[in-house]
Amino acid sequence: MIMALSTFSSQSSRLCQSSKKMSSMYRFLSDLQPELTDKWKVHVMVTRKWRTFNPRSGKILSADLILTDERNRSIHARIPELLMECFYNKLTEGVVYQIHQFEVKVYRTQYRPLNRDMFIQLLRRTSIRASHIPA
Repeated sequence: MIMALSTFSSQSSRLCQSSKKMSSMYRFLSDLQPELTDKWKVHVMVTRKWRTFNPRSGKILSADLILTDERNRSIHARIPELLMECFYNKLTEGVVYQIHQFEVKVYRTQYRPLNRDMFIQLLRRTSIRASHIPA
């Protein structure tokens, strides 16, 4: 089941469209590289999730996740505020998911939940499915 589609408003529905085609091979988080891996998929467990907000205005900026693969390697993932309705409530801590069509980006800010140079950003076309790999 593609988890990115839902019965939200028409604006959210357009933002939540996802790719239906997924290759059978997956990669580990240590293989990811910026601008080279947007067609790859990963099998990861959501080990933590939270919302990030501006403390002055209270405005939610994004939803954030820590994802861990079977080699115990972790990466920060960001869900932009416009796509939070598509993904945030469908991802559960402790569950393993197959994620496809995401962007790997280099940090340009000081905010880094992990000591890494890059993070994953979920996109409108990102598809997320429950994985066959056990937690």
